[in-house]
Amino acid sequence: MGFYRALFTKWRLKKSYKKLHRDDAVYLLLYCIRGSRAQRALIKDYKFFTDIVGSTATVAGGVPVAAVVTSLEDYPTDMDVWWTKNK
Repeated sequence: MGFYRALFTKWRLKKSYKKLHRDDAVYLLLYCIRGSRAQRALIKDYKFFTDIVGSTATVAGGVPVAAVVTSLEDYPTDMDVWWTKNK
């Protein structure tokens, strides 16, 4: 992602989140990811997301963030193996 595009995206996410938080309308955020994506990208994007919204683990009064992993139905072995391998 280019520098200005990343900056603009972060600004838009922060603005939207602050409005929802101000209206007391956020109780849980779901961060959906495809199970087949590269691991470094997942970590980088998750940190980018939680830097904006915070989480109960890092910010007092923060909103919990749950990661939802999709597209594991075609995983070569049992889906639980993916989770064990990618904690």
